[in-house]
Formats: sequence, C-alpha cells, structure tokens
Amino acid sequence: STALPVTLTGFTAVRNGSSAVLTWRTASETNNAGFRVQHERAAGWQELGFVPSTADDGTTGEAQSYRFVVDRRLGPGTHRFRLEQVDLDRSTTLSDTVQVEVEMEGALHLSGPAPNPASERATLSFAVREGTEAEVVLYNMLGQRVKTLYKGTPRSGESKPLNVDASGLSSGAYVVQLRAEGRTQTQRLTVVR
Repeated sequence: STALPVTLTGFTAVRNGSSAVLTWRTASETNNAGFRVQHERAAGWQELGFVPSTADDGTTGEAQSYRFVVDRRLGPGTHRFRLEQVDLDRSTTLSDTVQVEVEMEGALHLSGPAPNPASERATLSFAVREGTEAEVVLYNMLGQRVKTLYKGTPRSGESKPLNVDASGLSSGAYVVQLRAEGRTQTQRLTVVR
C-alpha cells in the first residue's frame, strides 16, 4: 500500500461576518504541491484558490499550518468547503468537508451574478429574512422588464439559487432587481457575445 502524501490533522471553517476563514494543519507532507480550496455551489464544487505547500520541495516530517480567507460575501445559509490536495505528480486527494452557517445581515440579500460578464448563463442567489412574497426581475438599461426570474414566497432566511439564461439576450448591461417586504436590492449583469 502507498502512504498518503499528506497527513491532515485538522481542518476548520469559521464564519467571519458574511465570509469564512479556513485553517488546516498537516503532521507530515510528501511531494505535496499544495491545496485547492473548493466551495460547494448549486452547480457543484468550485475552486476558490490554491495554497502552495510551505514545505521545501513539498516534503517535511514537521507540522505545517495553513490559512485561506474566502474573499467574497457568502449568501445566507450553509456553505461547505473542502480541500483537494495536489501532489507534485498532479495526483489528487480530497479532504472531508467543513461548513459554516451565514445568517442574514439585512432584510434582503441578492448575490452578484457569476460569471459576470456572461455569454450563455449566469447564476445568482437571493434570500429574504421574512417568509413574504418576493420577485426577482431582469431589466434592460431602459428600465424595461426583460424577464421575471422568480415570483413566489421563499422560505425565510434561506438562500435560493437562480439561473439566468443569457443566450437569448443582446449584448449590454442589465439590472437584476429583488423586491420584497417593500424593499429592493439590485445587482448589475453584463452580457457579451
């Protein structure tokens, strides 16, 4: 049997406002190039960044500590993270997952679309603190309604993902608007061909 390239002794995620700080520790490393930090999204696992090994040539028998700050606002709800350890020969091993709970800071939350600019599809999420009727609408820059992305009563405080099909839209800037509880929140979306 082959020894694992990294002995991971701890992996934690701590909420920092609407973001997260991930820390992990290794007892030893053999031919370790580093770690891909991944975040679970509606579309699957997304890489947030790469943290290189702090060991010379990726090999050490001494404990090493690592830290990664998620540099984006996380929407309300449960967020799961994992590490994909990468060897110098490019083989990989996945860690267990850790999670953080992000509470709503205000009455409404509307994430920025990603990717932005988009050509085919963009995803975003929204949440309302109270379980009340909500509407998410896409407008062009003339203020004309292009399409309604959501209309209904979502669960309170729960982040709801939405897909924007941009394939039929003309190039240009659009505004995504969330309306609920007598309040509005907007995000800009750019479509490119």
